[in-house]
Amino acid sequence: MEMFNERVSAVLSAMGRRSPPLGGGAAALLSGLIGLSLIRMAAEITRSEDNAVVADIISRVDELADGLKQSARADVDAFNEYVAALKLPRDEPDQLSKREAALTEAGLRAAETPLSSAILLVECLEAAADISAAIRPDVLSDLYAGAVLLNGAFLGVLATADINLKAERLSDARDDLVREREAVLGRRDAAVDRIARKAAEDGYLVQ
Repeated sequence: MEMFNERVSAVLSAMGRRSPPLGGGAAALLSGLIGLSLIRMAAEITRSEDNAVVADIISRVDELADGLKQSARADVDAFNEYVAALKLPRDEPDQLSKREAALTEAGLRAAETPLSSAILLVECLEAAADISAAIRPDVLSDLYAGAVLLNGAFLGVLATADINLKAERLSDARDDLVREREAVLGRRDAAVDRIARKAAEDGYLVQ
């Protein structure tokens, strides 16, 4: 399924099946893209000819949206690669060895891909925090709704990373990946804290 060429109803129907074409990471990224679109809308409504800060944020948001779309496709590819590795024959010793190598490689990609997605989602949250003070009051609720969706998407891709990090075959790479996870989580916490403090000042609850 090429998720960005389908109707929303088709994607939702496909996601609810026993063997969906999209995993949790791609689904989370789709929700993040909706959140980012809300932030872009609030920025677009706020934009004026003399507001270079808002214009720069809109350009930044557009680049991040492209990155999230690429990440969603990469998540689907990583999922399919792992499923394909699981189906490799394992009756003979050499087959078993090749299968294990393929599973290790696919498992590493399945852990790295959502962590890369998490970094992009944090950059989206940081953009929302950077622009929050400039947004018109009548569309602040859209900015904050978008930030909540982005944070949910972050937690979704982190869950995907975490389940893949549990695999014993990734023991050699786990320490580095966990350090990357902790670093991006710290950035997320800082961005959400900035947004939450500004939202509280404006009378909104985002966490």
